[in-house]
Amino acid sequence: MGWTAECHEAFEASKKMLIENSVLVHYDVSKPFGVSVRCVSVRNRRRYLTFFSDGQEHPIAFASRTLSKSEKNYAQIEREALSLIFEVKKFHKYLHGRKFELVTDHQLLTGYSEPPNLPSPHWQRRACSVEQSYC
Repeated sequence: MGWTAECHEAFEASKKMLIENSVLVHYDVSKPFGVSVRCVSVRNRRRYLTFFSDGQEHPIAFASRTLSKSEKNYAQIEREALSLIFEVKKFHKYLHGRKFELVTDHQLLTGYSEPPNLPSPHWQRRACSVEQSYC
């Protein structure tokens, strides 16, 4: 297998990502920060903890996971909620004892915990476990 045009494109994309702001920065406790979700696809999600300064996001850590077979059957809003819960638990060392912002590109989650949109008891328990630890 030789160096193909597809290989070259992947190489150039990798170089570009290293040059741009997506390169990790050091954790700075003096700056406000949040957990951000960006959905790449149903099977693969990219998550990162970011600083918010001057209206820009600067990643300090990345984490991802694939959905289990049963999780792939969840409704989109439940997959989004699952990813937020995963992030808060994954980055608990950064978040514990600090105020932080959860950022998502899924608008429905903003009102998910308010009547009449209350989730199932299963999701309420998951949300409560996060709220008790961090809110």
